[in-house]
Amino acid sequence: MEKPSVLFIDDEEANVKAFEASFRREFDITATTSLPFALDALSKKEYQVIISDQKMPGVAGTEFLLAISAKYPKSLKVILTAYQDFQVAREALNSGRIFKYMLKPWDRDEIIQTVNLANELYTLRNERERLIEELLKAQDQMKLLKEENQRRKLGDMTK
Repeated sequence: MEKPSVLFIDDEEANVKAFEASFRREFDITATTSLPFALDALSKKEYQVIISDQKMPGVAGTEFLLAISAKYPKSLKVILTAYQDFQVAREALNSGRIFKYMLKPWDRDEIIQTVNLANELYTLRNERERLIEELLKAQDQMKLLKEENQRRKLGDMTK
């Protein structure tokens, strides 16, 4: 089974290195302290999960994740924060565009469980989209066959 692809963003280099060291065996990780680097990485690769620190210079993690949601709707977004701001958490989760709000220091098992659950949801959503596309194609084919059959019947009646 392929490792879940994770983009991790935190303004503290120590947290970025710790995340990479802690989870490199479980996940395919791209980690950065730079939002421009994160945006560049997103433009080059599809990530199942994007994890962002909440308190960063210039922009809150929730604002960043909500801002990229339209362009990267399939990726599941997680906020990681050392601050218990329940109003922000509630708003982020209620928006429907943030998958989970987690507290620092992170719990290794909780991160693994969250990423694996997000990856499973990502996979199921993609499979659902694929099946819907197949169903729509099959419906179109059935419609064409039905129309062709009706034309044949009309042709047989006029003979």
